Amino acid sequence: MTRRHSAADINEIQKRLTSRATASLAEDPNADIADLLRRIEELNKLKSLLSPNLLMRLLAPLSVGALCLAFLAITLVVRVDAIGLRTPVALDVTAQSVTFVADSDWLQESPINLTAGHFRADRFAVSFSDPAKAFETLSTRQWLEANGGNLVLHSLSVRKGSQATVDTSESGQTAIYGTGLRGEIHANGQTTLRWSGPNREMVTGGLDLEGQPPEIFSLATAADGPPGRLAFVPKASITIRDLSISALSFGREMQIAPADPRFTSTITAGTLRLPSVDRDIDLSTDRAITFTGLVGRIDSLVVDHKISLRFDGDAKKVLVGSGNGQSDLTPSILAYLYRNQIVTFLFASFTFTWGALWSLTRLVFA
Repeated sequence: MTRRHSAADINEIQKRLTSRATASLAEDPNADIADLLRRIEELNKLKSLLSPNLLMRLLAPLSVGALCLAFLAITLVVRVDAIGLRTPVALDVTAQSVTFVADSDWLQESPINLTAGHFRADRFAVSFSDPAKAFETLSTRQWLEANGGNLVLHSLSVRKGSQATVDTSESGQTAIYGTGLRGEIHANGQTTLRWSGPNREMVTGGLDLEGQPPEIFSLATAADGPPGRLAFVPKASITIRDLSISALSFGREMQIAPADPRFTSTITAGTLRLPSVDRDIDLSTDRAITFTGLVGRIDSLVVDHKISLRFDGDAKKVLVGSGNGQSDLTPSILAYLYRNQIVTFLFASFTFTWGALWSLTRLVFA
């Protein structure tokens, strides 16, 4: 049975060999002890391999090297949202539809003249200022349509926390969907009205307000009901400014096949800017864009056969593209430090470089 030698055994053998060499030299100063010295040297090499000091010498550089690689991997792969930082975004786009959630109560006070005196309201509660001339109220289960005369969307408001969608087409028709919507339409001249009765039958009536003060249609969506829809064709462009929002998206449901609705991006052109890393993204190729945890302000939203929107704010996450082609544009920690914390970036770079070189040197010459 083979017995393994420990470091203590080797020390004992070395002592015996050293004693023999010393005794030989004592008897004959010219004695040949080269073989004994060779064996002692080999035992020294063997003892160094068995010594725990070698492992201890390697442990420090290996640990430092591992920490350096881990630091580099984390800063390259982990994005700023993982450490609680947000990504500033600036958006300048053209689209056919935009959806937002109002972060404060908003009121559009500039009157909007309606082409051909036409509008249609679905899922709005509607009251009329002179019930004797048409009707008193309509519920959110009824609809109302008007044609002719002089109609003006006198005011429109969005309640804080409400979601609203502005949709437009090349024909010029604009539709506003949402909850928490209120508005007033002033009617003058000769207008034909159609609405659904209590049993969903169509009722037709007329208004002759020539030379009279305008009558008022007051519209409001239900607080917890389905979103209302107000459609009309404005005579001129509509401009919305300084609207604080907590969500923003660009999408429209498309029926690809029966029972297979899909959302497609409505952005037709534009640029997404990430100021914190000085990066611009052209949205004409990857038009779909998704924000997570977005807050900010719509500086301007102009509706004129298309929607032109400018937004400034920040988000937890920024994604561009759709499906398998979706890319996460949220900056990495390294990119953020390089652009925004140059002192921290240089200190981290120096520490990483020193640690990597130190650990490599210690491993090579261990």
